[in-house]
Amino acid sequence: PPPPRSVVVTAPQNGGGEGEEGERMAKGEERHGAWSIGCFVTLETTLESDPLVQGQVFCYDDRTKVLVLLEGNKNSFSLGEKEGYDLRMLSVNFVKRVVTAEHLQDNSKKQMNKPLPYVCTKRTEQREAKALQEAKKRADQIGVGVTREAQRIFDSVNKTLPCEWKGKDIVVIGEVTIVAPYGVENCSVVAGAEKTLQQVVKVLSS
Repeated sequence: PPPPRSVVVTAPQNGGGEGEEGERMAKGEERHGAWSIGCFVTLETTLESDPLVQGQVFCYDDRTKVLVLLEGNKNSFSLGEKEGYDLRMLSVNFVKRVVTAEHLQDNSKKQMNKPLPYVCTKRTEQREAKALQEAKKRADQIGVGVTREAQRIFDSVNKTLPCEWKGKDIVVIGEVTIVAPYGVENCSVVAGAEKTLQQVVKVLSS
């Protein structure tokens, strides 16, 4: 069967707190069988970005308290149907309550017991390397010790022309340098790159 379309790692944003139900389930005090493999669940969470999560239980790791759900069409969750599916990883500590839990019929349980989908390790390693490369690229675009306004200006110019930080100075494709406080009058240009300067000035003036 094909791999999932995507993997969604659900994490708290803006201080999403832990839910009491999730705490009890994580401690093993109360599960109601909701974490049974193949069970269709609707979960209310404490996360602002995903207050309601629906899916089919793919697995549950008791050590890390992480629940993995299959998300997609409820009628085609048999790991590799044409419509595909997404995987969501969710810490049960952020489950506020189990809204619904629908267990599989016997024939559906047999379907869930099929071998796991094939995982191409080479492709996984390539995706990991690409993700690390992109993460490093994003990290390099964040100025160190600069103001929020300076970062905003960098991001604005970088949308049009590739930029890099040189200390606290913004260097645009090696031709234009913008120094603090990053206004039009704070730009310097190498000979012959006046067109690049014009583009930078246009962004700074907008």
